[in-house]
Amino acid sequence: MVVHQQIKASLRGDQPPYSKLELLNMLVKIEKKLQRNMLLERKSTNYWILKFLEKHKTRVFNGLVTYIDVGSRMVSKYFVHVFLPELGYKYIMESNKMWKTGQRVGMKVVVVHPEANYLQMEPVRVK
Repeated sequence: MVVHQQIKASLRGDQPPYSKLELLNMLVKIEKKLQRNMLLERKSTNYWILKFLEKHKTRVFNGLVTYIDVGSRMVSKYFVHVFLPELGYKYIMESNKMWKTGQRVGMKVVVVHPEANYLQMEPVRVK
């Protein structure tokens, strides 16, 4: 609406209804609200994914290793990013063994607490 009003005034040859400073202030407020809304959406989506996993604890989910964070060379722990395409969810697990990007893995829920935003999974089938 704001852009529409600015363009409309410009086409008529009138002064824009909002100054540059007013537009910048609006932008700051909008960005704050947008960030808050995106955080709430992310939390809500994550909660419902965890609720789904809670109901399907015994099921094995197909996953794909998308990234390996080797961390420090002094520590032999790896943070393995596993994408679960059925859920559109990325799970990060800690591992002592080295994985390969693109490797397929079956993942099973060990512990899940949706209210606490906590999930622990383990690989049960590696291809």
